[in-house]
Amino acid sequence: MVLDVITISNTIQKKVPDGSAYPDTGKNVRVDISTNNAQLRKQITEKVLSLFDGSMQKPGRPFDVLLPGGFTVLIKPAKGAKKTGSGADYGILAKIDLKNFNAKAFKDISAEFARGELVTNIKEASDVKCVSDLNNLITGTIKNDLKGITVSVLGFRFQNIIGCIPVTNGEPKADVVLVSHKDKVLTPVCFISYKMGRTAKDFQGYSGLSEKSSPFIFNHAETYEFFKKLSTLSSHGSSDEIYQVIKDKDLYGKAVWGMDYPSSSFGINNCHMIAQGEPTLSGSTLKYDHMQKNGDLSFDVSYQPVFGARYASGRNNKGPKGLTAKNYRIGIFPRAYRTAWLK
Repeated sequence: MVLDVITISNTIQKKVPDGSAYPDTGKNVRVDISTNNAQLRKQITEKVLSLFDGSMQKPGRPFDVLLPGGFTVLIKPAKGAKKTGSGADYGILAKIDLKNFNAKAFKDISAEFARGELVTNIKEASDVKCVSDLNNLITGTIKNDLKGITVSVLGFRFQNIIGCIPVTNGEPKADVVLVSHKDKVLTPVCFISYKMGRTAKDFQGYSGLSEKSSPFIFNHAETYEFFKKLSTLSSHGSSDEIYQVIKDKDLYGKAVWGMDYPSSSFGINNCHMIAQGEPTLSGSTLKYDHMQKNGDLSFDVSYQPVFGARYASGRNNKGPKGLTAKNYRIGIFPRAYRTAWLK
């Protein structure tokens, strides 16, 4: 079972001492996870960093977080924890012989699934959770394995849905996709960018600012403006955390739904929606704790995408036109990522 990172703050507040790693402080808080999974440890580390203003990763120890007041949070596998594979629940898709179906439409989504195999190389623990949650809902509603069900969400309507798989080719915006079936042909029909947690503060970010992740964003005039401020702060050794409101709506859209936004065609880089939290399926209607439909730019202020930077020792960011900024974690985040950015 994937650890719900929302429970981390409660675990830390217990301040369970564990002096074995750093006997010099005596103020260590150990967060045990049930699986030995580096990606999950990384996700939880980032979550801890977002929960506590002024926190930072311990140099040379990527899964240890220094908190104000001298506490160190240690994110470690519990005693006896085993390394895991994907661990995803595929529901109906695991019960049928995929070799008997035409899944060629998934060639740019998952090479494994396109050749008739279940996906095993899932990189993110959040993707495992999203895939499993949706497959459990579909399996619990479906009455005929091959006919599937109708799923309605945010005004979209998808027919003959029999399951959900992760997007594993490359680093696209979509995390998972719903699978539709008709006449032995499997088709990707709903592309979702999924986030763990239940609030905007639980987001780890909308988009990076590297040229690789999105040339449009990297070369945008507003990105350059942000990097100029950040480069100046960095050159003076500042640790100030800053944000910058985004003005261009296309930049908004590409950061949230993918670099192919805006387009009438949906895909791995133009998602139907952002989804966060726990899903429910009532009749044919799918809902999450938070959803943002493609093209809906009326963000709640806490979810408003902004350029942001917080101090993170050891990072070296390269920006447009040769600008650089050291010791900052940067990206496009929801405004609630840092409490001060909401003021």
